[in-house]
Amino acid sequence: MFSVFFRMMFLMSLVLASFRLVESDETVNLSSAIFSHTLQSLIQTDFGAQEKVGRDVDLNELKFYLYTSKNRGEETILNPLNPKELTSSRGKIFFLLHSWIYSKQYSTWYNELTNKLLNRYPEGNVVQVDWGSASYQDFGMTAYSTESIGYHIATIMSNLVLKFHVPTENFILIGHAMGAQICGWAGKYFIEHTKKKIGKIVALDPVGILFKDRPDSKKLNRNDAVGVHVIHTDAENRGFVPSGTIDFYPNGGYDQPGCHDFDVNSPNRLLIDVVFCSQARSYEYFIEAIGNPGSFLSHQCANEAELASRDCNGVEVGLGDLDTIRQGIFYLKTNSKPPYSQLSIY
Repeated sequence: MFSVFFRMMFLMSLVLASFRLVESDETVNLSSAIFSHTLQSLIQTDFGAQEKVGRDVDLNELKFYLYTSKNRGEETILNPLNPKELTSSRGKIFFLLHSWIYSKQYSTWYNELTNKLLNRYPEGNVVQVDWGSASYQDFGMTAYSTESIGYHIATIMSNLVLKFHVPTENFILIGHAMGAQICGWAGKYFIEHTKKKIGKIVALDPVGILFKDRPDSKKLNRNDAVGVHVIHTDAENRGFVPSGTIDFYPNGGYDQPGCHDFDVNSPNRLLIDVVFCSQARSYEYFIEAIGNPGSFLSHQCANEAELASRDCNGVEVGLGDLDTIRQGIFYLKTNSKPPYSQLSIY
């Protein structure tokens, strides 16, 4: 695990280097803003972030980009007030939500996961949500804004259900870190609007700072969807306590193999992700698992003590198996570099 001092010093070069990969005036301005907010918020998150009253995000600040098997190379911009492209859908509808200080443009995992999902679910629809304008804030203020973003997504889904009878089980929300908490809010408001639950939430290393001590009504929890799948990869910093119907703890849930090697060759990560390497592993494992069903077999742990000893021998469930009805705590080991799965099925 990186020390606080090391992470702060190394961050200064990594943030700026990450956003020099694309040369444009927008990139220069964006890198400067992100550097300022990142450094400020890294200090807060390591030394004690504080709850702050932020702002409610307007719907027009959110952008929704639809991808299907027919238009993988050409996105369709959805009108959230009239998402006509989804009204007759009977396939899965995935919403992807990036983390704090990111956007669609810099969430490099979006496109690869989109392709893997469409390969596995050819009738599916993948909506990449860009809430970047709200994510470039102080950490505490961004945490406050997650509720209003979740509300807007819930409203889109509930309108599709109530007006066009889209099956509730077709909705699957996939969120990374702060985006996972947005998924929790969306699930809560969907229940409030429809008295029903969406099919699944996949929480990729959900952020725990400023959320872990909240009541369940104000953070992601197992009741926000029929199935809440949580993948913990930086749990010591983000949240170790089980919060889903099924919780996966690769390599014990923190300090992921290979993260000390500064391996930045993965196509899924920017250089800034080296600082948050263990957190980034959550989506890298999930992407690989979706593309190779059954490749990340996990064993159920009887309790947290068994997980801590990494000696779990219960039933097997595949990380990325969105159809499983199993519940509980699951442990698995991974390789230190791609392919991360230790099963030879490629």
